[in-house]
Parts: sequence; structure tokens; C-alpha cells
Amino acid sequence: MKKIFLIILIALNGSCATNKNITTQRSNTLYLPHNDFKDITNDKYVASVNKDTISITQIKYNYVYTEFLLKKIMFDKFGKWDESRYKENERHPVLVWKQVKLFPNRDTLYMVAATGGGEAEQKIYSSVMVFDEQGRDLLAINSELRNDVTEYFTELIQQNNNNKKEFYSVYWKEVDPKFYKKYIK
Repeated sequence: MKKIFLIILIALNGSCATNKNITTQRSNTLYLPHNDFKDITNDKYVASVNKDTISITQIKYNYVYTEFLLKKIMFDKFGKWDESRYKENERHPVLVWKQVKLFPNRDTLYMVAATGGGEAEQKIYSSVMVFDEQGRDLLAINSELRNDVTEYFTELIQQNNNNKKEFYSVYWKEVDPKFYKKYIK
């Protein structure tokens, strides 16, 4: 199992190509409150690992207030991430939480990778990739839990307490200490 997670984590660092498939349209406006989004897309995150191609599905919540939204929500709910992974030429890492219990009525533990982007193009999104203990992609089209996971994170976004700010201090202190000292501290 550790080998599967290692391959997934390596893939998160790989070069990516996306294949968009819009699943939900919620609003026609571009400016949304802190706990909403315009639509959801499922993208294929394709990476090369040791001459093999790995395809990972991510759910993107598009036109959110900040690309950090799902990172913050995961932090608020599960505490500090276990690992941070940088994609090539990216300022912000993919944050990874290992062995988190997403659903109270299930004993299964999951690995969640949260990321975001699009600020330069003003198409801000926040996204997650979710894997079970065997390293299976829970957002793949044939996954039984795809809709449950999508609904779970949709609810977390809607319940987000924007007044909780601790994530930003912890995040910037680790990711960019100079920025932290100048603007956050």
C-alpha cells in the first residue's frame, strides 16, 4: 500500500494534461460568496512516472473565492497536512492528508490531495483528488463513491467558516516564510 501511495505522490509532481467534463452548473455569475462556486468539473490529471502513464481524477470547484479554499477546509477539519508536493514551476504545493476519515458512517481512511489555481486567468478553482487505502482513485468514472465524495466536499464548501484564518498563517509560514514575515505575522 505504501508503494501505491508513493506512486500517486510522485504522479502529483508530474507534468499534467487535463480533459474537462462539466458535471454541475450552479450559477451564471462570476462573483460568488466565500462559500460557493460556479460549477464542478472532473479533470483527468495525467502524469508520467517511470515511463508509465498514470491518470488521476480531480474534482475542480470553479470560480471560487480563493484557490486555497479546499486546502483551508481540509486544514480546518483535519489539521495540518502530512506532505506538500510541488509541481514543476508552481509556487503553491499540492497538500496531502493521509489516513483521514471523511465519512462518519464508514471506517475507511482516505488520502486527500488538495490544490488550486487559475488566479492569473481569473478562473480560480480549488480541487481535490481522493484515494482509498488501496490507492484507488475514488473520483474515477466507475467509482461507487464518486458522487459521495463530490457531495461531501460541496457541503464542506457551503459550510466553510471564512472567519477561521489559522490555515493561512500555518501555510505561508511553511510555503513562503518571507511572505509570512512581511504580510501575515
